[in-house]
Amino acid sequence: FKPGQVVFTDGCWFIRPDASAVILAGGRSRRMGQDKSLLPIDGIPMIQHISNAMQELFAEVIIGANDAAKYEFTGMRVVSDEVTGQGPLMGILSCLEAAGSDLCFVTGCDIPFVDKTFILSMISQAEGYDIVMPRSGEGQFEPLLAVYRKSVISPARAILASGGRRIVELFSHVKVKFVDLPEGDWYWNLNTIADYT
Repeated sequence: FKPGQVVFTDGCWFIRPDASAVILAGGRSRRMGQDKSLLPIDGIPMIQHISNAMQELFAEVIIGANDAAKYEFTGMRVVSDEVTGQGPLMGILSCLEAAGSDLCFVTGCDIPFVDKTFILSMISQAEGYDIVMPRSGEGQFEPLLAVYRKSVISPARAILASGGRRIVELFSHVKVKFVDLPEGDWYWNLNTIADYT
């Protein structure tokens, strides 16, 4: 193993994957009514909370956002959308372009607690696939808690150029592996003040 590749976190030893982490923070937080990425969790802004967790697993962590100054305090590299106002698909495309790794784990800025074992499991299942994406028991996709390969850049660009905006439009153009979300209450994202409180 390379120095720093084996890390101890959450009471377990992990091998850092050959992948990058992307935290998408470009949303407008309409339902929350305020910038949810900056809401405090355990006394620190949520995006810092998430980036700290990601830095334990990944050598490279990128924030996808169009206001670099807002996230300067994190010390993370901020990547702007190539074209603004086109939603998270453009954010994913732009960060994949900028990432140093072929594989990227992509998460939203509103998922304060992550199952690191599950993230590593998804990455380990990415061989031969362009996307590894969780699907809940109700059949709901979780595109902002998924692994993407740089091979989705070209089809994503084509979808956006044709006026498409939805991440699920990628499914008919690339090879996707769907995995079940693990049981438990660890996975929840914050969309409203009620979720936060």
